[in-house]
Amino acid sequence: MRCATAHLSTGGSRRAILLVALDTAVLSTTIATLVRRFQSIRQPGETMRLARPLNMIALVAVLVGHGILLVALLVGVHAAFSQSSTAVEPIQPEEVAPGVFVFPSHNATEEVVDGNSTFIIGSKAVLVVDAPSMRLTRQHLAWLRRRTSLPVRYLVNTHFHLDHVSGNQILADAFPGLSILASEYTKRIGDRRLPALIAAAGRPGGTDSTIERAKRLVATGRDEEGKELAPFEAERIRRAVAYLTRELPDRKLRRYVGPTEIVGSERRIDLGGRTVCVRNYPGHTLGDIVAIVEDAGVLITGDLVVSPVPYGTGNTVFRQWSASLRALEALPRINTIVPGHGGVMRSWDYVRLEREAIDSLTAQVNAAVREGLTFEETKARVNMSRFRDLFAGSDPDRRLAFDNYFLGIRRAFDEASGLVD
Repeated sequence: MRCATAHLSTGGSRRAILLVALDTAVLSTTIATLVRRFQSIRQPGETMRLARPLNMIALVAVLVGHGILLVALLVGVHAAFSQSSTAVEPIQPEEVAPGVFVFPSHNATEEVVDGNSTFIIGSKAVLVVDAPSMRLTRQHLAWLRRRTSLPVRYLVNTHFHLDHVSGNQILADAFPGLSILASEYTKRIGDRRLPALIAAAGRPGGTDSTIERAKRLVATGRDEEGKELAPFEAERIRRAVAYLTRELPDRKLRRYVGPTEIVGSERRIDLGGRTVCVRNYPGHTLGDIVAIVEDAGVLITGDLVVSPVPYGTGNTVFRQWSASLRALEALPRINTIVPGHGGVMRSWDYVRLEREAIDSLTAQVNAAVREGLTFEETKARVNMSRFRDLFAGSDPDRRLAFDNYFLGIRRAFDEASGLVD
């Protein structure tokens, strides 16, 4: 029996920095060169309507999808994510259906983000979808052990980004023989890139040095050029420092534990009394997979869907992203959608809005390429203000996240120009 499905062929860069670090390190590159490279790939889309850029710490950050690890201060970099209030740590999961528990993240617009994690309990075993930080996965496991004595036999990594796989080692150590499932692309890219990235973050001069530099910025109230930090900017740095300080002990112990089994186009997993269907739906990365709990009508999307604003990266495949979302919308009997970040959804409204935004971006870029416009001309023409208002309203943090984390104009342009697959 196959999973119920709408069949699908599985065939921006931005100024934002993401502290979970999604790509490899090039440690030998000088800061000056990094800054020039960073400026050359930035895709602001439209003029930013927020405070001036920070000369702020990169906090062991990666320019997502461009393979540059920064372990020093970056000049002229906006903080990527922030929220108006202090992020709330997940203590108890949300039971979205009988035996299906979601630990939602509440920091999707912060500089350091955690992915959602879902625990699916059958009569014989437990399957987990995504394992964020070591600390959170440890907390989630403690909750599970209070709930049931059943073993975790399966862990699904929806894609290779560290905010979804850093906790792999916690579950693998607790459950010898754990099957870690991912797409071929996720395993190949993760095996190649993540070991060095994880090691660099845990070594002296990595996360610990970053924390101290960030503290100095806050203490002086000025950036590296001597300009006064706006309160909004300083508060973002304070929250990032608090988060990284809490995570530092685990970052020194963290090691790469990658997928052990490859999911082809589809795999069905019997947990006893319920079956979870795992399928490929590329978009956020070329290797995205989703999990479907058919008896409960629950779809777990990974970062194909992220709230309150979508996540696009240098790994994103825009033309397949929209097609994947459309195929997911066609799945029968889905009543609950668990995104990669943010709250659980009970309707398709947000997913449709996300797809419309992707379609608008790609249509505008494709039209510009057909007319022979250069990238700079294309960037100046693309207008996503309507979608910025719909996703972010007047919230400055969400607007910053939309501009810096979703608008992958460079990637969309390269796709339309035939420069990338």
